[in-house]
Amino acid sequence: MASLPSMAPIPAAASAICQGIEKPETVRETGIEAGHHRFVPAAVLPLLLSVLLLSGCAAPGRTGASGREGEALIPITMEGPERSAARFILPDPLARRIAVRIAPDWSGPRPVRIACDGRAFVRTPEQRVPLAPRAPRTVLLSREVAADLDWQPESGDCELSWGTGHSLSLVSETALSPSLSSPALRDDPCPPSRSADGDPLAAVFLAETGMMTTCAFSATTPPRLLSDGVDALNARMAALLGRPLPRAALLSGDPNLPLDFSDAPDLDLVVISSLNFRADFQSALLTRALAYHAQRGTPVRILVSATLVRGRDRAFLTEFAARYPSVQLQFYVWRQDRPGRAVDRLQRAQHTKFFLTLSPDPGATRVILGGRNLHDGYFFDRPFDLTRWPALRDHIEERLWQRGYFSIFEDLDVEIRDPAMARSIAAQAVAYWHRDAQSLAPLGPARIGPEPSIAGAGAQMRHAISLPWEDGRGLERWVAAMIDAARQDITIVSEFFYPPDRILDALLRAEARGVRVRILFQLGSPEPSDVVVRPLNSLSVSRWGDRFEFFAYRGPAQLLHVKILVIDGALSVLGSSNFNQRSYLHDSENVLAVLDRRFARQVMDLADDLIASSEPIPPGQPTPRLGQLIERLPWVLGWF
Repeated sequence: MASLPSMAPIPAAASAICQGIEKPETVRETGIEAGHHRFVPAAVLPLLLSVLLLSGCAAPGRTGASGREGEALIPITMEGPERSAARFILPDPLARRIAVRIAPDWSGPRPVRIACDGRAFVRTPEQRVPLAPRAPRTVLLSREVAADLDWQPESGDCELSWGTGHSLSLVSETALSPSLSSPALRDDPCPPSRSADGDPLAAVFLAETGMMTTCAFSATTPPRLLSDGVDALNARMAALLGRPLPRAALLSGDPNLPLDFSDAPDLDLVVISSLNFRADFQSALLTRALAYHAQRGTPVRILVSATLVRGRDRAFLTEFAARYPSVQLQFYVWRQDRPGRAVDRLQRAQHTKFFLTLSPDPGATRVILGGRNLHDGYFFDRPFDLTRWPALRDHIEERLWQRGYFSIFEDLDVEIRDPAMARSIAAQAVAYWHRDAQSLAPLGPARIGPEPSIAGAGAQMRHAISLPWEDGRGLERWVAAMIDAARQDITIVSEFFYPPDRILDALLRAEARGVRVRILFQLGSPEPSDVVVRPLNSLSVSRWGDRFEFFAYRGPAQLLHVKILVIDGALSVLGSSNFNQRSYLHDSENVLAVLDRRFARQVMDLADDLIASSEPIPPGQPTPRLGQLIERLPWVLGWF
């Protein structure tokens, strides 16, 4: 495995929250009333926009000098790692301590021996065992009784041993591969760009937001839209294999189909982030390809939401990680429970979506992001019969739950093969991976500036990771500012449409000054959340049907999962974020903004095709009483 170029770390920025305009009412109170909302007079809009963009947005809170608290998960089985001399990389950059969960997959207590170069502690539900330097201790562990190794920098390297000669070395990332995390600590200044001169939309595109946001990168290689699900899966496979698979092979649904690694690239890092990771056909293919790289020592990091990856899905991933310790898992859980907010642990989700490969070969460095999670329904229009593979989910047998579980999704991804942009996004992904276990603050600024010689020319791209509890709801403010800069037309595609007031007010202001607003959404949902989603979507139509053009999705898929915002045929925003409350208030999200008319035309062609096959919803729809009731309960509304 080739190493990343050496990059000197920059000290992490002090924690700061961008306050922005916190209450929508402050906007309404300065304007004139129209309906039950107030609007800012047109003459005040430029001043308001300037205040918004210069409102002291600081970078998200970072880990301070005292260091962060990290977490790591090490699943182990009696079969042991696939190869001898296996290593697990401890996520120690800027960490003052790491809770390393040792999770056996066997029944009944069996001995596991633990030793470290320096002092450490091992905690089980029943005891706290001190470890003296180089003095092994044995603890009895099982599937029911896991242990936490309380690791600190002075603990140094550690080793686990169990079963018949199985062992695993725990090695500090800072000592072994410092170049993996050093880009996440950089805070490069963005070079000045002349493209914003006299262009309010470009000014918003380039504005600081308080989020982890890249500089504007020129698209030396244009981004590629992946609207076809099979193509989207094949792009992921090609990133790992060095070549795409035949389409017929992917449509066969055979988890054992031949994979050719003769052109597989040399990879420094693979990072996968998804809401879920189902144990089905697509995951069988991906893990087989990932295993090839993991066997060669490439770090593979997989981040998913704990509440949605359970049972067979979780067992599939943990068994994979136990075989290949280069594969590391994070099951995201929100830990900052407060009185009356215990629901946060269930509803606050890890919703970022990216699949990235980092390589010394610029042609093999790429990022795929968008709406798709890792589940067959996002890539195929039918479930496969997987009864011959007991470790995989058999969607045929789950037809009883088809509407609740195996939905077929209409979705969209975008592939970025520009190496400079992909490396900048990788720095953000690493910073997010190394977030503090308690506050969830990212590791560092993760700002890698482009070379001045390529900045400011041609199509420009920016990527942002939104942590609304940490960045002062930066994505909400950024989207509202984009809408305030619109002069001609706005097109929105989203499964949901009941955004926060700041975004809704911006859309109403845009319509009031003559901007055409089109919204394609799904009136109901084939998922259990339909009991809330349908009345809230219907409430938006009944209230704003005379102001916006609404279209109800009637395509071949069961669920519209595309997320698109296009403004004035120039600025496109794609990613994981919907136009609902929770995307802007609670969930982590990531978006790609592209300022380019040619790319916007491609996105609009997709949106127009979806709208053409959908049903226009005329004004004057009845007001759903349940929607009104939910609206009066903000603590419920915010979770959907």
